[in-house]
Amino acid sequence: MKLSDTLVVIDNAIQKEEFDKIKNIILSNEFDWHLIKNFVDNEENDIVLCNKFNNYKFIHMMYSNQKFYNEKHNYIWSSILKILNVKDLIRIKVNLTMNTNKIVKHGWHCDAYPSDDYPHLKTAIYYLNTCDGYTEFKHNNQKIYSKENRLIIFPNHFIHTGTTTTNELARYVVNFNFY
Repeated sequence: MKLSDTLVVIDNAIQKEEFDKIKNIILSNEFDWHLIKNFVDNEENDIVLCNKFNNYKFIHMMYSNQKFYNEKHNYIWSSILKILNVKDLIRIKVNLTMNTNKIVKHGWHCDAYPSDDYPHLKTAIYYLNTCDGYTEFKHNNQKIYSKENRLIIFPNHFIHTGTTTTNELARYVVNFNFY
């Protein structure tokens, strides 16, 4: 297996002071969230795993179309981008999924389809809080649990799903797509 076909997990990815700064910005009452319904929608190769009442999340787009959407927050990602060794940044998106009575898997997907059109694209997920939610990979059923300041990196073609949480108010993750 090539290194590009592996999953990398980095705990305590950045210094605690930097992590706290990011978490305080994103979990503040001033941070804007946008509701996305049917975010896993059976288009392309997505496979919905939940009902319509659980197929939603809140997002905050930080970077896409070659620009940061809020200049006052673009500096907070420098340590993460350095770890990722980014050559070309495609997107940074913050996701918030709400608490549910039982863990709900949202749906199998790749971040960019068809994945063959993006052979070198990578995805990273940065976890902002510790909870019982997780990211699961379809090819091996491996679950990576949400642990604050954990960073995982994997190729775009790894089909995966995120979940809700039952033991925290919400699950917060930051999604990076890059070359």
